[in-house]
Amino acid sequence: MKIFGFEIKKFEQKPTTMQAVETWVVSWRSISSERYSGLNDGIYNTKIRFNTFLSEKSALDYANELKMARMLLGDIPIYLEVYKQKTPTNVGA
Repeated sequence: MKIFGFEIKKFEQKPTTMQAVETWVVSWRSISSERYSGLNDGIYNTKIRFNTFLSEKSALDYANELKMARMLLGDIPIYLEVYKQKTPTNVGA
């Protein structure tokens, strides 16, 4: 687990220093059993889901499990992504 610090520059003399943890995100699109209202042609509603991990290996393992589950069900993979979460400030980490 990688812990890093960054400064938030507020309207004060001294900047506030905070600790942050490097996180990895797995995002995928899940298929809902509810159909769009008025449509009867098999178009299903989808929603993007997220899960966060403290290591890249854990995130990749989870993504692989999602891929394998889709293959087991015979689904086509419509969206799956693993990425490092970006720092939410203008200061590089």
